[in-house]
Amino acid sequence: MGRIGPMGTIARLTFIEAVRKKVFLLSLLLALLFLGLYVLGMDFAAQEIQRVRALHGRPPLLGQMIGRQLLAMGLHFASFLLAMLLLVTSVGAIMGELENGLMHAVASKPLARSQIMLGKFVGFGAMTAIYGTVLFGAVLAVNGIYNQVSLEGLSLASLVGAWAVFLLQPLVLLAIVLLAGTWLKTVAAGVVAMTFYVLAGVGGFLEQVGGLLSKPLMVQIGIAVSLVMPTDALYRKLMAMVTTSDVSPASTMSMGPLSMGAPPSDLMVLYAGGYVVAFLLLALWRFERMDL
Repeated sequence: MGRIGPMGTIARLTFIEAVRKKVFLLSLLLALLFLGLYVLGMDFAAQEIQRVRALHGRPPLLGQMIGRQLLAMGLHFASFLLAMLLLVTSVGAIMGELENGLMHAVASKPLARSQIMLGKFVGFGAMTAIYGTVLFGAVLAVNGIYNQVSLEGLSLASLVGAWAVFLLQPLVLLAIVLLAGTWLKTVAAGVVAMTFYVLAGVGGFLEQVGGLLSKPLMVQIGIAVSLVMPTDALYRKLMAMVTTSDVSPASTMSMGPLSMGAPPSDLMVLYAGGYVVAFLLLALWRFERMDL
């Protein structure tokens, strides 16, 4: 299997296969389209804010609110692109390869099934990390040019932490996809993973609305959903890390359904990391007992 070992070989082959798929090229084109439109929108907003500033002689509160909305939109759509790329490239990693016979050829080699599963996780994770780092950097770079007010006070430690949280989101989805792939057919596994992802967004929205309306039950439901699928909680933690905490309440609440509201604690990040490990261990356990 070469110097990198069996698991490293599986990871390398998984990475190469993922980036060679047409859907990967399509995702690159969508990312370029998104960034192009994002730059145009940011440029237009910056010009309007400058015009209002010239009229009033000071940065208006509206500028903060619009800046927060644009930053939240950029990071949210970048997270969505990353999640969809991971979903469509990895959903057939287990059952899909069993159905086309490729898994039988791989499993017949002298390597443990755990090496196959972990190799696939590392391979897809590496693809996600590279793609996600570029997206994350591009969104923040655009905001650094046109929307500096939303990034004021951002330290290097917060930037690195936000980058890590941004990349943790798709890893949560990847762990679910791999586990579902050991139980369900390819399409069904994709539906389950997508349902979990959408459910996280709905739960986060319920929690934010419940907080604004002082409805404890809605908040508790949202928190419970975040424990089932923590991707939206990670997004809100991300927003809390890249934005300053010394802004007005009106600006903090200005992100609408993308608002971070009361940001999750650091324990949620640790929980999400444990969530990934737990689901990956379950996937390993199930894969060891599958009849190939």
